[in-house]
Amino acid sequence: RIRFVHKSMSDWLIDDDNPDDLIVYPGTGHQKLAKWCSGNRNDFRYMYRNAIFHWCKNGDYESALKCLLDLQWIEVAVKHKSHIIVDAMAYIEDFKDHHDEYLTVRALQLSQNALRNSVNELRTQLMGRLDKIHPMYQQALTTDCTTAWLKPLRTPNLTT
Repeated sequence: RIRFVHKSMSDWLIDDDNPDDLIVYPGTGHQKLAKWCSGNRNDFRYMYRNAIFHWCKNGDYESALKCLLDLQWIEVAVKHKSHIIVDAMAYIEDFKDHHDEYLTVRALQLSQNALRNSVNELRTQLMGRLDKIHPMYQQALTTDCTTAWLKPLRTPNLTT
């Protein structure tokens, strides 16, 4: 994310007294970026790092929740060191009420150390932390994988 060194700069940009060509409307910016993120599934680092934030700021919680149950999306987002955990916890309204998505983020939160070492640990980490009926467990089990990995044995997880 881009941040200004001094608050007065951002205040100046959103000040209604500025000429129209110098003013920035944050809501319009989130709307445009959310639309761009929804239309892009290419390997754009910005999209994977900031999509949840822009979708939520635009009120599109459905898109944010949908990507939290998409293993391929999460794999690319983890590769790009996305803000999945922070953004989901901070910006999705009533997040704990979305059980499967919440458990996915909690599993990612608990897996951070392993994922810092290797993003190839994602499937193993999810399978070890989620119940067999969780949609992410099923995707991790059935999706083709190009790297070798160990399938975890049945262990206590977030739901047991």
